[in-house]
Amino acid sequence: MNRTLTSMLAAAAATTTLTLASMGGAEAAGTWEWLDVTGDGRYDSAGIDDNGDGSYDRVFTDLNLDGTYEVVFYDTDSDGAFEWMYIDIDGPGQMWFHDLDHNGSLEHLMLDRDGNGRYEGELYDGDGDLRFEWQKVDLLYFDGVADTWSMAGTAAANRVMNQISVNHISTMTALGMLSRAQGLS
Repeated sequence: MNRTLTSMLAAAAATTTLTLASMGGAEAAGTWEWLDVTGDGRYDSAGIDDNGDGSYDRVFTDLNLDGTYEVVFYDTDSDGAFEWMYIDIDGPGQMWFHDLDHNGSLEHLMLDRDGNGRYEGELYDGDGDLRFEWQKVDLLYFDGVADTWSMAGTAAANRVMNQISVNHISTMTALGMLSRAQGLS
């Protein structure tokens, strides 16, 4: 799971950076920029600058060119950095990532392994130390929905979650560096 997730994040970061570079700078507030990479009449990427500051506030990317957007980035406060990232890749399911304190690390992670829109797992780093202290698991009704928060369990589990967090931080940092190098933020 760790290598798959890291690979997906790296692919998402690289594709989105190339998409933004191909689209050029955001033009006017509220104007969608569209990109059809394959020439098949379907937009493979889209971006919009909601407030007219010249940077994209929402970016949608179709990684596997099947006509649906698998990666979405949101800059919720228009500061030039994406605070939310959504990934929906065939196979592993859906994932939401959230940078709550705008420092480039991910403090909130939600996982939907089977892609049914009901999250089976959720992790939260409440103190910003890059370790998830809280986990949300399915303890009520055993229906596949994360419904109960608990402190993260064992040292081994904490090490695994820490490694996942470090991988996410590395990916988000690389995305930010590529974005700045392209003059996109």
